[in-house]
Amino acid sequence: IWEDDCSDPNTWVFTNTSVGPTLDWEYTTNTDIQSQCVTGLPTSLQIFNSTTASNGFMIINSDAAPGNTDNNGSPIVCEFTTATPIDLTAYPNVQLTYQHSFRWWQDTRGVRVSGDNGQTWTDFEITDFTNYYTPAQNSDNPHISTYDISAIAGGQSEVLVQFYYNDNDIWGWYWTVDDVSISVLPDNLVVSSEEVIGGWWINYQTVGGLGQDYTSYPLSQATANPYAFESVLRNGGIAPQDATMYANVTGAGTFSTSSNTITLAAG
Repeated sequence: IWEDDCSDPNTWVFTNTSVGPTLDWEYTTNTDIQSQCVTGLPTSLQIFNSTTASNGFMIINSDAAPGNTDNNGSPIVCEFTTATPIDLTAYPNVQLTYQHSFRWWQDTRGVRVSGDNGQTWTDFEITDFTNYYTPAQNSDNPHISTYDISAIAGGQSEVLVQFYYNDNDIWGWYWTVDDVSISVLPDNLVVSSEEVIGGWWINYQTVGGLGQDYTSYPLSQATANPYAFESVLRNGGIAPQDATMYANVTGAGTFSTSSNTITLAAG
C-alpha cells in the first residue's frame, strides 16, 4: 500500500528533545557502520545489509556522539516521523514492516503508529533501559520486523509512523532503519512474533518448567525425567489456520510424536 526506502530524508520529519549537545537521526549512504562507531562492532554488524542500503537509510549513533559519557546530564532523545499522513481508508487489515540493525547498551528504541494524525500513538518497543532484544545486545543484520497494526491504522485516513530513540543518558550504541512499508495482511501466515517464541523442550522437574533449546542431552538424564515438547505460534494472517506440532528425537534413543491439531483464529 505504501513504502519508503529512506532514499529521500525530505519524506520524514526529524524531531529532537535532547538535553545539552543534540544528536539527530541522520540520512546516510555509508553502509560501513564500523567506520562510524568509536568502539568495535561484531563482524556481523559492521556493514548494514538492508535491501536498499546503497541508496540511503537512517542512523542514530550514540556511540559516536562527541563528549558522550554515562550520566552526564545530556540524554539523546530523537525521532523521525512520516511527513505526510498515509491513507489506509480502503484497507482494514494491515501490517507495518521495516528492516534494521542495532547494538544495544541500555538504550531505548522502538516504532510507534498513529491512526489519527499524531493525536494518539501506540508504541512497539524493541529495547529499553533494562531489557534488550534477542540475541542479547546484537540484532540480526538486517532484522525484519513486522507488526499487525490493523487495530490502530486499519481503515484510517491519516496514519503516521514514527521511529524513536533514547540513549537514557548512557554511552549507547547505534540503530539503523530502512525499507519501511505498510501492506495488506496475507490470508495465510503462521509466524513467530517479535518476542522469543519458537519450539523447545521442558523438564517439568525444574521449578517453573524452564525451556531448554539444547540439541543434545545425556540419555541417562533424559530417561530419568519426564520431558514435554512445546511451541508457540501466532496467526499473522486474516484466515483461520490449522496447526500441528511434530517432534522427532534421534540418537541413542529415538522418539516421534505429534500434537493434536489446533485452529488459530486471526490475530
